[in-house]
Amino acid sequence: MNRYAELLKSEILFPDSMIFVKDIFDTVQVDFNNKIKVVTYNDSAGCLNCNLGLSKWIDFIECVDSLTNGNVAFINIVNIRHLTTLKDVVYGNRFHYPLFIDSEDKFNNLNKLPDDYQFRTFLLDENNRVVLIGNPVQNQKIRDLYIRTICERLGVKTDLNVVSKPLNQNKSLGTFNWKAEQTATFTIHNTSNEPMLIDTLYSSCECTTAEIDKYSIEPADSAIVTITFKAEKPEMFMREVYIDVQGKEQIVLSIEGEAVE
Repeated sequence: MNRYAELLKSEILFPDSMIFVKDIFDTVQVDFNNKIKVVTYNDSAGCLNCNLGLSKWIDFIECVDSLTNGNVAFINIVNIRHLTTLKDVVYGNRFHYPLFIDSEDKFNNLNKLPDDYQFRTFLLDENNRVVLIGNPVQNQKIRDLYIRTICERLGVKTDLNVVSKPLNQNKSLGTFNWKAEQTATFTIHNTSNEPMLIDTLYSSCECTTAEIDKYSIEPADSAIVTITFKAEKPEMFMREVYIDVQGKEQIVLSIEGEAVE
């Protein structure tokens, strides 16, 4: 039996004592008993900002809260000992929701989670049994499945076309040697009747850089964005590039893949 099948419908265990913090330093109470829960676990390996994806969690939490009147508990667990980097990530993303800083890695030790980050985020029922596995902020289909399942279990009717934002453009780099630099190109089309003016573009991690061939895109024209990725170690990854456009919604380009020995 594979690890996915083992986890599905199994019971997720929580440490007896869990101290949640808001904005790193303020202790808060989180009552998640007898509630549907979304649980995600991360450690300090790799790029913490990329792995946590806090800006995406803000969007997802706000979406689910608006549909369920806050009747779903979100449990974000971070195994980290030194808080300086985590503080920068939390403050930089304006993440004001509770975190459980699990410096002794109690949650992981209780549940013996696999190394694959895809198996570290769960939708749990009221009895802490796994209903779904996968990260809703990293995959549009998983996001929609979480929202649909949560709404069905709580008897809430919703239109996914209204509440679920598309994840913009995504490309897979496949599997490659971690020492080999990788590139991907994206095309940004201007389908409006006025020039599209690019203010800035920036990446989620220092290991990822981006360039655009023009900052002003005329109607019916397009621009090419080139993303370069250099892995820091063998790992599965997802990185993002953000493009701020004057007067329009931010564009997000993402790359993913597996860097191996």
